[in-house]
Amino acid sequence: MNTSDCFLPCAGLGTRMGPIGKRIPKPLWPLFDSSLLELQVLYAKSLGAKNFYINTHHLAETFKTSIKSLGLSELTERELLGSGGCFHHLLENYPNISSINIFNPDSFLLLESGDWLRFQDLCNNFDHVLIGIPCHPEALYNRLVLNIENYLVEIIKPNQAAPAVTYSGFGKINLSSISKSSGKSGFFESVLDPRKQNVKVFIPQSDFEFWDFGVLDSYKENIYRILENPSSRLYSFLKEAGKLSLFNPAQFSYSSNNKKVINFSGVEISQTEPGIYLNLKGFGKNEDTIVKI
Repeated sequence: MNTSDCFLPCAGLGTRMGPIGKRIPKPLWPLFDSSLLELQVLYAKSLGAKNFYINTHHLAETFKTSIKSLGLSELTERELLGSGGCFHHLLENYPNISSINIFNPDSFLLLESGDWLRFQDLCNNFDHVLIGIPCHPEALYNRLVLNIENYLVEIIKPNQAAPAVTYSGFGKINLSSISKSSGKSGFFESVLDPRKQNVKVFIPQSDFEFWDFGVLDSYKENIYRILENPSSRLYSFLKEAGKLSLFNPAQFSYSSNNKKVINFSGVEISQTEPGIYLNLKGFGKNEDTIVKI
């Protein structure tokens, strides 16, 4: 990485995670032996990141243990500042940060080494570089409209007639080149407005993996997809990091001897119905409280 500083936005309200999202902030949702946030930090470290900054708002107190154990710097937002305002808040509190990498904690983008090198080369030559990825024409992601040189022109709503490229949630921005703003704002409004900033978009040239855990249905679907695809890069990363230690292939279960029971509770459970089980202890509950999602 061309900069060792990394920002992970963590202040969202978790509305896309259903009722449990009101109790557990999305970055702290479990992924096998860890949380999404911890795994994203580990992945960023493997790419050269060293200093990590997060913003918090929704259930901010529940991040304290992770902040301490992972050595994160926290910026608490009393009022939600939005996807743009959080960067201005970061710059206000850490004015010496010039460039920063963006890692979305609720998704994983795994590129081939050559593409990471090409991305870093662009980062060395351009102030702002976002990673765009092709998506299914019917996917409900906003689309990036690019010119012939892959500069961002505008962002539009999902449209089957538009080029099927979306922002991955990963990139690098030069904070020193953006105009200061206060209060709540959007990322493409106050940080990287393509009408005011030259924003380069890098699109992977080789095969890549993009795993989205930001919506409840995709979270559940991707848990099983990981276990079904031991040849995937994400499976390999989890295995090498020692974060996939309790998989029972015979029963296709996790931390359970019962078929298709995925136990992320951290304790032994008696449930036998297939599904994913979480523990609300520490999230508004003082005792083990097992819920199925």
